[in-house]
Amino acid sequence: MTPAPRAQDEQQRVRALHRLAVLDGTPHRDLDDAVALTSEALGLPAALTLLDEDHQWLIARAGIDVSVTSRAQAFCSHTILVDDVMVVPDALLDPRFADLPPAEGMAVRAYAGVPLRTPSGHAVGALCVTDTAPRDFTPHELTVLRLLARQVQRLLQAREMALQHAAASLAGEFASFQVDGQGELLFASRGLVLMVGADGKERLAGAITELFPELTHDDLLGPPTRRQQARRTQTTLLRRRDGTTVTVELTTRPLLGASGKLLGALGLVRDVTEQRRQEVEERHAQKLEALGRLSAGLAHEINTPIQFVGDNTRFLSDAYAAMVNLVGVYRQTLTGDGGSMPWAERRSMLERAEGDADVDFLTSEVPLAVEQSLEGIERVASLVRAMKEFSYKDRSEHAPTDLNQLLQTTITVTRHEFKYTADIELDLADLPPVTCSRSDLGQVFLNLLINAADAIGATGRHGRITVTTRVLPQGDIQVRIADDGPGIPAHLREKIFEPFFTTKDVGKGTGQGLALARSVIDGHGGTLTLDCPAAGGTVFTITLAATPADADAPAPEQVSS
Repeated sequence: MTPAPRAQDEQQRVRALHRLAVLDGTPHRDLDDAVALTSEALGLPAALTLLDEDHQWLIARAGIDVSVTSRAQAFCSHTILVDDVMVVPDALLDPRFADLPPAEGMAVRAYAGVPLRTPSGHAVGALCVTDTAPRDFTPHELTVLRLLARQVQRLLQAREMALQHAAASLAGEFASFQVDGQGELLFASRGLVLMVGADGKERLAGAITELFPELTHDDLLGPPTRRQQARRTQTTLLRRRDGTTVTVELTTRPLLGASGKLLGALGLVRDVTEQRRQEVEERHAQKLEALGRLSAGLAHEINTPIQFVGDNTRFLSDAYAAMVNLVGVYRQTLTGDGGSMPWAERRSMLERAEGDADVDFLTSEVPLAVEQSLEGIERVASLVRAMKEFSYKDRSEHAPTDLNQLLQTTITVTRHEFKYTADIELDLADLPPVTCSRSDLGQVFLNLLINAADAIGATGRHGRITVTTRVLPQGDIQVRIADDGPGIPAHLREKIFEPFFTTKDVGKGTGQGLALARSVIDGHGGTLTLDCPAAGGTVFTITLAATPADADAPAPEQVSS
């Protein structure tokens, strides 16, 4: 009797799970090491072969020539039928391999293999050793092979369990689920049941999209054209029974049959609400730490305009006193208080008073002093606004933001870091708003600008930093921060985004700036890339998605003074 279609799908899903766990994961160095150890321990070529329905996979070998690996695989289908170990002293004399062509059969004459099975009894392959000459295997050799095969089997089982749909949790952080090809829940771990606020004994059912309101069927199962590469991790919202939502990290992977048919998907869910809150706090603390580094320079930047505002204020005070004295003389000479004083004497008194006040000088200098003072006050005010905006703690995680204004604010805060070593050139295009964390992107811009200033400063010459913004043809926003410093050596370019890696002297860099920048940009669904042109210098390019024009979102966020 032919199994029902649903039963057939279930059988195929089980096989797909084994394929994912054993064959479709990332290569494991442990498996290669285990095969190498087998070859070393027995002094014979060794191999690990795995089965996937009608296919056989040789995933690790040691000492077996590539031209004869197909013969080693041929023994695997016989090995998985035995319970312990299959020994073939001479393949040419064994009737099970009589159909092998003589020339091919000579390639592997002796063979010993141990079957590898899952805890549920599914055969997944064999660990074997071979010889090109007939030989008997000693009991000691077979015992060693069994023990090593047991270790390999444990490695494979661990690999399978890592993706088992029935795993209730992973490292105490994940909940899990499995859906069918229509996105209907087949299984939800107790951790997921509790995460949605249901009773721990309840069984969740229905469409998986009901739990993840921001996601579509294709977001979870992958569009048909991309299902083979549709494994993805994303941050989204999980809807709870009481109507509230929590922020979760969701990893999904479609389950495909041998023919490519979509059988369902596996999912791992981790509540990251508290983690995201802590990340916001940590990034805010890092911004304050950065402001601490900038404080001395900012104090100098503020002190300079304050000094000439003070000097001009004292000058204006003296000028005011002189003018008040002059007005007093005018009143005395032009009113009846002058008595019978002749007009010539009065005129002489006014001329002396005007000379003492130096009216011509005051007429030309007082307006300049007022103008300079107003400029100084505006300079101080702009620095204070920039510091306030830069250190501003977001009220919401993401909001539409004017990136040009954010860049100019960050440049204002960091100007003293580069004004003695580099000129800055701005080439800012008209940009639509970008939905982002304003403070986090401000930290990224700060790190890139300071790195550019430090790189140019190390050359001992005056350089240039160029900041460019553009709208790309597909609508994304691009920000480029380039410097004409010495660039980054090729052998270090792959490491610069690693945490704690720095090329700066001890005490001048923690190695966290670029790692943080990459993390922030990744979290915004964008990219941060490095380029070192042949002509020299370094270019960091940030690409972010613009907020859709019809998005129902507030205006770009501003910080009030």
